[in-house]
Parts: sequence; C-alpha cells; structure tokens
Amino acid sequence: MSAAISQIPGLHFLCSICLKVLTDPVSTPCGHNFCKLCISPRWDTSVSYSCPMCQQVFTTRPELAFNSAVSELNLETWMCPKHSKRLEMFCKNDQTCVCLKCCVAEHNSHHLEKESGERVEELQQMIQERQEYKKEIMKLMNTADSQKGEGVELSTAVNELVQRCLTMLTETVKEQQISKKGEADAVIKELVDEYFELMKRKYEAEQLFRPEDRFQLFQHVHSPLPATKDYTEVIVHLSSYEETALTVAAQMKDQIRDKLKMKRMKQFAVDVTFDPLTAYNKLNLSDDRKQVHMSDVKNNVPDNPERFYPCANVLGKQSFSSGKFYYEVLYVACENPSIILHLKCVPKKVGVFVDYEGGVISFYDVGAAALIYSFTNCSFTYKLRPFFSPCLKNDNNAAPLIICPVSQSDEVKPCVHI
Repeated sequence: MSAAISQIPGLHFLCSICLKVLTDPVSTPCGHNFCKLCISPRWDTSVSYSCPMCQQVFTTRPELAFNSAVSELNLETWMCPKHSKRLEMFCKNDQTCVCLKCCVAEHNSHHLEKESGERVEELQQMIQERQEYKKEIMKLMNTADSQKGEGVELSTAVNELVQRCLTMLTETVKEQQISKKGEADAVIKELVDEYFELMKRKYEAEQLFRPEDRFQLFQHVHSPLPATKDYTEVIVHLSSYEETALTVAAQMKDQIRDKLKMKRMKQFAVDVTFDPLTAYNKLNLSDDRKQVHMSDVKNNVPDNPERFYPCANVLGKQSFSSGKFYYEVLYVACENPSIILHLKCVPKKVGVFVDYEGGVISFYDVGAAALIYSFTNCSFTYKLRPFFSPCLKNDNNAAPLIICPVSQSDEVKPCVHI
C-alpha cells in the first residue's frame, strides 16, 4: 500500500521527523508536510529555519499552514489498531486490511494480497473532492473580496452624492429664502407707499374742515380715493426646509437606485467598434474604429451591398444573438419616428443596454445614472448589431460620434429639481 500511496503526487502520509503518520499536519512554504508538534519545537530552538525534507532555507521563520486536506483523510484508518503499523495487505478470507504483523500472527494461512487498488482509488477520489471544494472556497473568497471592494466604492460614491445633494439643498433653500424675501419686501413697500398716500389724503381732508373751505371740502370728499390693492389675496409662500429636504431625498433615492442598476449593467460591457464595410461613403472612421464624423468629400470605398446609402449611418462590427450587453456613446440616441423626451438634464454620454432574451433595449444618461427611455416587449429572432448615425454635417454638427470605454466609476452628477 505504501508504494501505491507514494505514487500519488504531492501527498505524504508520514512525518519525516518522527517517521509516523501525520498528526495535526502542517505545511511549509516549500510544500512538505510535518506534524505540528514535530517541526514547531525544532524551529523554536533554532537560529535558522530550513525544511527538514528538502533543506530549503528560509530567511525568516515562515508561517506553518494547517493542511486540512491531509487532516480530513483520517489517516488513523490506515493504521492497524493492534500493532500501530501500516495496513499494507488485504485478507480476502476476512475481507479486511491487515498489517505485516497480522499476516504472520493471525492470517498466515489466508489468501493475502497487496492492498492497493480500491483504497488508492478511494484516496484519489477524496483528494479530488477536496481540491474541488478548495477551488469553490477560493472562488467564493475572491467573489467576496470583489463585492467588498465594489461595496466600498459604491459607499464612497453614495456618500459623495449625498454630500453634493446636501450642498445643493442648502443652496436651493438659500435661493428660495432670498427670492421669497424679495417678494415680501416688494409687498411691504407697496403697503408703506399706500399708507403714506392715505395719510396724506387724511391730512388734506382735515385741513378742509374750516368753514371757509367747505366748498373745497365738498369737492375733496367726492374726489376718488387713491387706488389701493386688496392684500387679502396676496400670499408669500415660504417652502419649509422639511418639504424641500423630502423632495431632494426622494430624488436622491431614485438616483442611488439608478446608480446601482447601472453598475450591474456595466458588468455586461462589450467592446464595440464601427464596421467600415457598412459606413456611408462620406463617413470618416478613426484608426481604432471608435470615432466617426461626417465629411464633405466622398471616400473611395467599394460599393458593397451592406454599405448605407444615402443615409449617413454605420453599424457596429460586433453582433449579438443572446445574453446581455452594454456600451456607451457620445452622444445622441434616436428613434424613427421621433419620440419626444422630456429630460431633467441634457445627457453628454449615452449608455445602451440590451437584454436579448428579455426583449429590452434601454438608453441611459451615464453622467446622471438615469434612464432616458426603454423599448420593452421586443422580440429578437436575429443577430443584433449596434447602429450609429452622426447625421448630416451642418454648422452645429461637426463633432464626431464616439464609442467610449466603459468606466466602472463614473461620477454621478445630481440632477435635483425642486
């Protein structure tokens, strides 16, 4: 059995220090296994540290790693309980594993053979299962580390967004206070002006009560009073801080939700480039096939059937027939016939997300992490290719249309309206 076991790569059941089955097995950085109680005292009393097996020298005392794979093999089951020797033979008569002493003392007349095949297969299976289990654990740990990093990044972004929104809230309330104070001051000025006008008329009337001024008094009494305003209908509405804060908080909640959604979508980012074979003959593509702009001069290109004409369009080189994908473009998304969109902020960068099986195409304002528009309930039965059009060149359309690299940490600008 020992010969068969020794053929299994990287597995050593015996401690090279005590020459016994490993107890509380630990591994050195060079990969050899020892009993913890054997190697620890050895290094405790040594000024230099080396592996007892391969003699590799370590500059500092290395950390001993607990070898759970070897420990879980329960090596005691490979030892004879009577003689504490390795079970190297298999007795077919008694259907049990025995050591060499058992062979001489109790099984000398039985049919004996080397115990190898089934036990080695069982051992190999156990090793494979533990290796797979270890891979799964490492995968989960890496995923947890990644999610932790994303969580810290998201928390930082949310804190920054909250701080910016609080600053905006303070400025908005201050602006409202200044505006409403101006309204109130204007009303007060009108009241003061009317008050002084009425006091003037009252004084003039009092002066006319003398007997010699009765005729003038009669004229004064019947003259029209100065025009005054009915201030019972005048209301200077002051928005409460609580009301404004609730409005901002509701919009912040929507923006944080949209940011989380965009972060999930960006996991499906794909590399998209323009297909020169489909580009209208007046479209100029950059060398990296990431930018396109309209030219006044026709390019000398083949008149192949897939080329757009006379529309200034170009397709993406890549096609998709399943799954989800996402890419970003500067700057406009269009639909024919046109759909009027009422946006809070004008987008500078548009993100395009497609769920093939879900039948959804969505356009997002990357800067504000906000949905622009979604086409839902679509039925795709063919390959999809990104579509681009820089439109015809005129005085205000000379800038190129650009496919942008997808950043996982785009700054979200608050778009709050009160």
